[in-house]
Amino acid sequence: MKITNRAVQCPRWLSTLWEALDTPVALKMLLLWRHGEWDQIAQASIDPHQYDDSIWGYDRFRRDLQAIDLLRKCRDLETSFDRDRVALESFHRAEKMCYASNVRLRSIRHDMEGGYCSSPEMERVQDFIVACRKSIRRILGPIPDRLDRARFGPGATFESNGFACTDVTIGDKITNDFAHTCDSHAIVRHTIEGTALDRYANQVSRLSLVRGNRFTTVPKNAKTSRGICIEPGGNVYAQLGVGTHIRARLKRVNIDLDHGQHLHARLAQEGSARGSWCTIDLEAASDTVCRELVKLLLPEDWYLLLDSLRSKFTSVNKRWHLLEKFSSMGNGFTFELETLIFGVIAAEASKGVLGYNAFVYGDDIIVPNDSYHDVTSALKFFGFIPNKTKSYATSPFRESCGGQFFAGLRVTTQKLEVLPNSVPEWFSFHNGLASFDFLLTRKSRLRVRDELPSHVRGIRGPSRLGDQVLWDLDRTTWTRKRHEGYDTDLIRVVVPQVAKVELHHFAPDAVLVLALYNLRNEPLSTRRLIGFRVKWRVPHGVTTE
Repeated sequence: MKITNRAVQCPRWLSTLWEALDTPVALKMLLLWRHGEWDQIAQASIDPHQYDDSIWGYDRFRRDLQAIDLLRKCRDLETSFDRDRVALESFHRAEKMCYASNVRLRSIRHDMEGGYCSSPEMERVQDFIVACRKSIRRILGPIPDRLDRARFGPGATFESNGFACTDVTIGDKITNDFAHTCDSHAIVRHTIEGTALDRYANQVSRLSLVRGNRFTTVPKNAKTSRGICIEPGGNVYAQLGVGTHIRARLKRVNIDLDHGQHLHARLAQEGSARGSWCTIDLEAASDTVCRELVKLLLPEDWYLLLDSLRSKFTSVNKRWHLLEKFSSMGNGFTFELETLIFGVIAAEASKGVLGYNAFVYGDDIIVPNDSYHDVTSALKFFGFIPNKTKSYATSPFRESCGGQFFAGLRVTTQKLEVLPNSVPEWFSFHNGLASFDFLLTRKSRLRVRDELPSHVRGIRGPSRLGDQVLWDLDRTTWTRKRHEGYDTDLIRVVVPQVAKVELHHFAPDAVLVLALYNLRNEPLSTRRLIGFRVKWRVPHGVTTE
C-alpha cells in the first residue's frame, strides 16, 4: 500500500491507535495524516526534556513517542524528499569531511614522526594519540598468520550486478566471477589457497580484478535512502575473516559484538534511572572514519593489512571516485574497526577502561555521565559528529542498541518501515502493539485482525512463539490439537516462506564447494519473502505438517 495522494482515508487500525494514545501529539499525527502532510509525519519529533520523571511523565512520554515513532521511518509515505539524491549528497558531504580531517591529521602525524610539537596544547593531543595507539596495539595483538575465519556474507557483491540484493545466495557468489582489487590479490589467494573454492576458481578462471566497490542505495526511511558500497566478493570474503578476528580480540576486553546489545540496554536503563551513564550516537559514523585516522592510530602492520583489503575507489554513477574515508558499510571489517576506534577514544577521553566503564557497540557509545563533554569533544577533534538528537545526558531518557528507557522504565514502541501488506507483516505489527501496551492497544489490534484473511485470524498463542501467532493471554483462544506422538498439545502457527534456489541450478563443482562450506543438501534460501504456510507446532519448536 503506497500513500500517494492527499485523499486517502486513515485506516481504522491506524486512527484507532492514535485515538487510544489520547494525547495532543497523537491527535496532531492523526490530523496530519488526514490532511496528507507526509513530510511533517516523517519529520515529527519530541524532546525528552519536556517530560518530568514521574510515572505520569513516563506514561505521557511513551504515548507521545509511540505516536510519532509509528510512521516516522515508514518508506510507504510519499514524501517530497528525493531519497536517493539525499543519500548521494550525504555520501559526498561525508567525503568532504573526511578530506578535511585527512589534511589535519596528516599534519599531526608528520609532526609526531618528526618529533615536533608546536604548543603545550598540541603536546596534550599527541599524548592522547600515543595513549590510544598503545590501547589499540594491546587489544589487536599481532596480525593473524592466516584468515581461517574468512567467509561469505549475506549481502550482494560487486560482481553480482543484476541480482536483487535479497536474491543473492552463496551459490551465486561462487558461480559468478570472484572479483577482488589489485592490492588484495595476494591476501585473497593466500586465504583460499588449497581449498575447493581455490580449485574451482582456477578451473573456471573466475578470479578477476576490479578497481573498487560500487555505491548504491537501499531503502531506509521516509526521508532518505541508505547509501552503501557493495564490495568485490574476494575482498569481502577476506574482510569478514579480519572482522571476525578483531571481534574476538575485542571480546577479550569485554566488548562483545555478538551479544553486547543486552549489556548496552541494561546500562541505558541504569543511566535513565540514576543519571549514571550517558549514551552517545554519531552521525554517519562509518562514513567519517578517515584514512589518516586509521593510519595514525593503528600499528603499521595492521594498517597495511586493512589497507590492502579495503576498496580505495568507489564507482558512483559509473564514475570512479578516490575515497577519503577508510571504509564504508558493506566492508566486512568496518563495524569492528569503528567499534575499536570509538571505544579507545571514549575510554581515553573519559579516563576510563574500555569494557569496564566505557562501552561501545558500533557507534553506540556509553560512558559515565560526567564524561559526556570530554568524550564528545575528543570525537569531534578526530572528525566525528555527535548526533545531538540521539545523544542523551541530561534528560531521564536513554537509548542504546534499540533499548529505550525513560526514568528507568522500558519504552518499547512499534515502528513501521513499510505499511503491512502480508500475513507475516500483519502478525508482526499486531504483536508489536501488544508488546507496547496490551490493554491500551486492544481495539487497534482488533482492527488489525480485521485486515487478515479469515482462516488465519484465529491463530493465537503465547508470546514465546514470536510472530508465528497472534499474541493472546487467554489460553482458551489458542488453536490447539492433541497429537499422540507428543506429551503436549500442538499449536497452529504461521511460518513465513522465502524463495529458494535448487542446488541443481549450479554446476557440480560449485555444489562440491557448497558442500565443503558446511551447507546441507537442500535448496539455498534467499531473503525474499514469497508467502506463508500454516503448520502445527509443538510449543518447544518441533513442527509437523
